[in-house]
Amino acid sequence: MKRNILFTAIAVTLLLAMPIFAAGSLSITSTSIPTSVTQGDSFTLTLSVSGSEVSDVKGSLTTPSGLSCAPTGTQDISLSGSGTGTASWTCSASVAGDYTSRITTSITATDSGTGGSLSDSGQTGLSVLSPASLTASSSISSSSVAAGSSVTLTVGVNNVGDAATTYSISLSCLTGTTCSPSSVASKSIAASSLDTNTFIITGGTVGSYTITATVSGGSGQTTTTSQSLTVTSTGGNNQNPSTGGGGGLVNTTPKNKQKFTFMDKNTVTKMKLFDRALGIKEISIEVHNKAHNVTITITKLAGQPASVTHSISGTVFQWINITHDNLTDDNVKSLSMRFNVSRAWLINNSFSPDDVRLQRYSSGWTKLVTARIGETSGEYEYEATSPGLSVFAITAEKAASAPTIACGNNVREGAEQCDGTDLAGQTCIGLGFEGGMLLCSGCMFDTSACISATTSTQECGDGICGSGEETTCPDDCRAIEVSKAVSDYGWLITLVVIIIVVILGYFYYHGKKHFRKL
Repeated sequence: MKRNILFTAIAVTLLLAMPIFAAGSLSITSTSIPTSVTQGDSFTLTLSVSGSEVSDVKGSLTTPSGLSCAPTGTQDISLSGSGTGTASWTCSASVAGDYTSRITTSITATDSGTGGSLSDSGQTGLSVLSPASLTASSSISSSSVAAGSSVTLTVGVNNVGDAATTYSISLSCLTGTTCSPSSVASKSIAASSLDTNTFIITGGTVGSYTITATVSGGSGQTTTTSQSLTVTSTGGNNQNPSTGGGGGLVNTTPKNKQKFTFMDKNTVTKMKLFDRALGIKEISIEVHNKAHNVTITITKLAGQPASVTHSISGTVFQWINITHDNLTDDNVKSLSMRFNVSRAWLINNSFSPDDVRLQRYSSGWTKLVTARIGETSGEYEYEATSPGLSVFAITAEKAASAPTIACGNNVREGAEQCDGTDLAGQTCIGLGFEGGMLLCSGCMFDTSACISATTSTQECGDGICGSGEETTCPDDCRAIEVSKAVSDYGWLITLVVIIIVVILGYFYYHGKKHFRKL
């Protein structure tokens, strides 16, 4: 009996004295990369890793088309005594775009204890901005002025690129007129923005003149915009308004003319328009081959132009003519246009938002693929693709079997948000308010009787481990900590219990046998 007890004690002691070998571990701890760079620039990506009980640590990158990094393939990563290490790659961005979470970082290693393979991976990325690209447009308050009187010239500078830049303006004020100021020194302009500058032009000598504004800046760009001015003798000023390019400026007929020094292939060039009266909000163009000195002019038309000899189907919301120089349809790789349509116009004409189509005229009318991409309380936004630029019409047309839509019949239809008592199951709470009564006015939601929502607070004792409750409400987080401990060391606890059961069974069996002998 004493021998069995001694044997059991020795076995338990040896068990407790056995070293527990830690499993190898490997992980990516952080990735260092700039949030954005300009197209053509280089950047560095640095990967930080940690590991223990591992060897032969290697790292690699997988990049999308448009980005390239060196070295290619895998590179060795040396871990310090504390188990940390880094690896760096030098990368270049050749194509503008959003590469967020499109770079895959990977690491591998060998477990020193088991010889097995360990790995970890993650996603990272950045935005590659297109370089600053300037276009110029202008308007003049009157195309004629009496000698000694003045008119206002407004020059708009539009940066259609993703990067901020600076620019300057100089005026060619010919003899017979005076300009104040005659130039604008270096000014900053943000990405995708329009900046306006005003000049006072005073007539001197009777005659006809062309006032040209030269805009310089961006990546060595130079672009011009011009307006004609007639100086008449005193009393002969007829004050005819100009119909020159606008870009959100003052014009009798909405019109915008923009000149692009170049359009590069594999890069989307965006023409953003700030005059809502034009109808078109944005044009995006990608070309097969690089195009130089491209000029695009957008004009809102009062009706179908005489050059269009075919009738159009549907009801026209707006007519638009887009002309272009130094850009052929064959060189257009992709072209899309964004435009808005008034919700009230659709309701008043009994149309559904899905009835809208952009149509293009080229030896006949073609209905373009048109998608609804957004909406506000007052209008819908659409995007359409086109093979080229010419005359366009924003139209709406009911399907052959479409029912009649009427506001005020207590049935929500088409573009209506609601109709009388038909609120489409919506409530103030569903619209983000705390409560109240949702009303319907003009077949659109009226939230004037809704109660604004208050900010909710997190409560201790709700059994949910919220942000910061690790210290302020530990009871809510304790179950998670216990569960994690069991998950991390459950295998070791199970092994110890099995060994103890085997030893006790052995002790019980041999102890009982010895008792029978006695």
